[in-house]
Formats: sequence, C-alpha cells, structure tokens
Amino acid sequence: MPAFLADPIQQRSTHWRLSTSGLAPVRHIQGTGFGAVVPDGYGMNYIILPTYLRIGIESKRACEATDSARFAQTLTDVLGDMKALFPQPSTSAAAPAAGSKTSKI
Repeated sequence: MPAFLADPIQQRSTHWRLSTSGLAPVRHIQGTGFGAVVPDGYGMNYIILPTYLRIGIESKRACEATDSARFAQTLTDVLGDMKALFPQPSTSAAAPAAGSKTSKI
C-alpha cells in the first residue's frame, strides 16, 4: 500500500461525515433519498426550486452522535437566519414600467 494512504490526514479526509447530493430542479420529482456513507455521518439530498428547497436528511439510529431531526432543525434555523439577512425584492420593483421594453441577456 502506498505510504500516503496510511497517513492519518488521508484517513480523516476520506471519512465523509456529511455526504450530499443535489438533484436537477424539476417539479415532477416527488421524493429523493441519499444515505449517510459512514456510521457517524449524515446523508443529505436537496433540490433547489424557484420558490422552495426540498431537502432529505438521513442518519443511522445506531449512532448516538447523530440525530436527523436535530440536524433538520438546525438547518432550518440557519436558513431562516440567512433569509433574514437579505431583504425580499418588492414585486413592483421587478415589474417593468408600462410601455417599457425589456430584453433578456
């Protein structure tokens, strides 16, 4: 075996505690699944759509260090904090004035 494979840094870098997978933003996908790849980790899949995120979280019940419900609540809290940092655009500002021309770049 090559020496670098036995290096502790190499071993730690291949222990994926968070494994994620994004799916294409299409509306007809109703469910998703993506599992944890290590016993003390999480698997998370997501679909980013124009008006919402669809996220699935998985962990192993046999591991006391992981808790999918706690992870989901923490993620919900963090995303809410991030949303609060950015004001929502007003719909009137996004609409072109009457009689104006618009173009797509």
